[in-house]
Amino acid sequence: MKKYRKMLSNWQAEPIIGLMRLIETQSKETVANWAAGYAEVNFLPIYAKHYPEDHRPQLALEYARKWLRKEVKLPEAKKYILGCHEAAGEAEGNPSAQAAARAIGQAASSIGQRGSEETIRKYVQEQGIEKEYRRLHYDEQLKLF
Repeated sequence: MKKYRKMLSNWQAEPIIGLMRLIETQSKETVANWAAGYAEVNFLPIYAKHYPEDHRPQLALEYARKWLRKEVKLPEAKKYILGCHEAAGEAEGNPSAQAAARAIGQAASSIGQRGSEETIRKYVQEQGIEKEYRRLHYDEQLKLF
């Protein structure tokens, strides 16, 4: 049975809306660098505390930055990012380390295309939250007028 992940916040909260509007004005490189830096400072220490010998999350961030500096090609960076996601899967018995590895993997994954409507549509369908997403989109459109 598929596990569903839930966002532990309200998408309609003003801080989240404000953050999303700010993110939309930034370049992909700026967002990816911010995400990597944030993950390195806030999440990597959590994972490293529980798994000090496992460097996959750190490597994911390093290779994401190398890709941003055009030092490696995307397939090479993706290899390390996928390794971080594997580390998260292997940390099943340790919720804080698993959450940290997932967050690091997502931060490193931000080097990929952002804002893809197709990606968002697939995620919404997989999570079974089409009705909620349509309502959120509708509410946001109303705010524009």
